[in-house]
Amino acid sequence: MTALFDQNRFDRVLNGKVVETVETPGRHAVACRLGGADDRTLFCLTYKGALKDIGKAPTAQVETVMVDVPGAGSP
Repeated sequence: MTALFDQNRFDRVLNGKVVETVETPGRHAVACRLGGADDRTLFCLTYKGALKDIGKAPTAQVETVMVDVPGAGSP
């Protein structure tokens, strides 16, 4: 998965094509990581505010969503 900050979503890309999207309406997508007992929990860091203000106020949060394809582990 990759974070698209200005588009408020995370995309899963496979062979150069977007195959899955997790929308974050009203919140910017910052970073994500698969984890959990079966590596099917996507932990998403999102932020509400302008990029220039990031880190100035506690408006970030971690959200989770279950995905069909588990993580493959770290390289």
